[in-house]
Amino acid sequence: MSKELWRNINGYKGMYQVSSFGRIRSYKYSKCRILKQRINQRGYKYINLCNNGKYKSFKVHRLVAIAFIGNSKLTVNHKNGNKLNNTINNLEYLTVLDNIKHAKLNNLIPTGEKSGGSKLKQRDVELIRYKYSKGKSIKCLTKEFYMSKNAISKIVQNITWKKIN
Repeated sequence: MSKELWRNINGYKGMYQVSSFGRIRSYKYSKCRILKQRINQRGYKYINLCNNGKYKSFKVHRLVAIAFIGNSKLTVNHKNGNKLNNTINNLEYLTVLDNIKHAKLNNLIPTGEKSGGSKLKQRDVELIRYKYSKGKSIKCLTKEFYMSKNAISKIVQNITWKKIN
């Protein structure tokens, strides 16, 4: 394992540093201490830094990338797909499109009922397809499941929820 390296955080020189292992330390009050990181709703580690009484929140992976790779407007990608692994050897800059391709290739994008926008469960989709195969109309299914005609049509035509048979 390589040695942990520390770099100053832009705009916070002499106050905060970020390490190549994804840790943040503070020199506030002339004491050096490692800061506790939190996890946001999307699963990324973040830290709040203070300068002149004003707090600002930063994603840790972004701080590591800026300090050790350089500043870029590109997206920071976690190579192994683990959002909590903010070591420098796990981070790289990608375009948004390449980041999405990486996520799809590694099955990192939630689909089906795991998707945040899903109104249905897998058993609902199976039931819709079963009832449709037994002659129930799309119009009846829209009323029963409180879905649009378009949404039900895409389910029965296997356009959406493809992984469910």
